[in-house]
Amino acid sequence: MPHVSYDTSFCKNVRSTGYNDSAAIILDRPSGSADPGRIYLGNSEPMVNLQSSDIATIVALNTGTFISAGLCVTGSSTTIPLAKRADCGVLASGGAHVSFVGNDVIIIPTQFEVRQDSEDGATCNLEARFRSSDGITAPITVSDTATLAAATLGTSFGLGTAFINDIELDFITGIVVNPGIQLLMHRYGGGIFPRKHYIQFREPTIDIMVEDAAVAKDFINRFGTTNYAVRAFFRARADGSSFALDAAELHVRFSFASAFSKLETLEAAQSGNGSSTIRCHGKALVATAAVAIA
Repeated sequence: MPHVSYDTSFCKNVRSTGYNDSAAIILDRPSGSADPGRIYLGNSEPMVNLQSSDIATIVALNTGTFISAGLCVTGSSTTIPLAKRADCGVLASGGAHVSFVGNDVIIIPTQFEVRQDSEDGATCNLEARFRSSDGITAPITVSDTATLAAATLGTSFGLGTAFINDIELDFITGIVVNPGIQLLMHRYGGGIFPRKHYIQFREPTIDIMVEDAAVAKDFINRFGTTNYAVRAFFRARADGSSFALDAAELHVRFSFASAFSKLETLEAAQSGNGSSTIRCHGKALVATAAVAIA
């Protein structure tokens, strides 16, 4: 029976779920043989990819530091379910669902994105990576007898506005936030699975897309344009309406206290609107939920 994505313990509004173990397969051949004689499992890095529109909950994880530190869970199970469909119904009842379970997990954000005219609204892509207790024991198990918790709907968001050096940009069509967290997987003692995950470095950026070539005047070849504060907003949707008022403290803000901002791309073709992307490189990315759009 087919399955669909479902809420996890750390975020709602899950739009997609995917598994990848990046496993190497080692082929061993007898001397002079063209064909494998034995097949072994090599290094493996089990990971579940998620996409969610529950932006406010996600940025508030780990007491608001999720955007830069992720969320490390040890000593308790992290469960990521897939819900089984029901014939002539919606979802199966009881313990009939699939779940990925791990006791040692690090979850990091890889991208936040929102575009003009997108019915799906703002989304966040996440990675959940699993650690082994000894490097040999598989760090992830799969159950097909899981019971689902009740699903709840978190706030959805659309495109807001953005400011560089307290100046609002016009004609914004998209915002993409890349936390730039690079993990280092540590295997040792002959193990094939990671036993530790380290944050090796961070290179956060905020891309602001605008349909206004005039931004080139301020941001092309301006390699000295540093120490400018950057604020980019995702606007909260309002049930039964369109969006919450800007003054309502319901929106999400991504910001750099100071950033190096430059024109990354500028494109125009025939009769279509030209598009420019300003890329802001910062030293410390901050994400804040429940704020007003200033």
